[in-house]
Amino acid sequence: MIDEVVKQEPIDSAAAGLTDAYNRIRDAAQTLVDASPELPADEFGRLFAPLEPVSPPAELDNFVAASAKLESDAKKASIRLRQLSGWFQGVVLDRTLKQRIEADARAKAELAAKAPTGFT
Repeated sequence: MIDEVVKQEPIDSAAAGLTDAYNRIRDAAQTLVDASPELPADEFGRLFAPLEPVSPPAELDNFVAASAKLESDAKKASIRLRQLSGWFQGVVLDRTLKQRIEADARAKAELAAKAPTGFT
């Protein structure tokens, strides 16, 4: 879902929306991380600080500077969304790998516990 949002190159008009989307998804993710003791909450907090909300420039005197700032804010939010998506993909991959390793170990232990068949 996040990947679909950030596929397009961010433009200055998207700054507020991308920043708001990042902050909302980050808050929801923080709730999940806080509720799951196996997830690294300290790492999450360090990597994904909230972004300051974006507001349109108060003065349009310096349109070029204001547009550049909005474009920069949009790119920053887009990058953070991609990082957040990648972090969660890594968490899912890590959990999947651990489950596979545990399942393989259980299967080997069960196999070893069975009585040998045939002549000995």
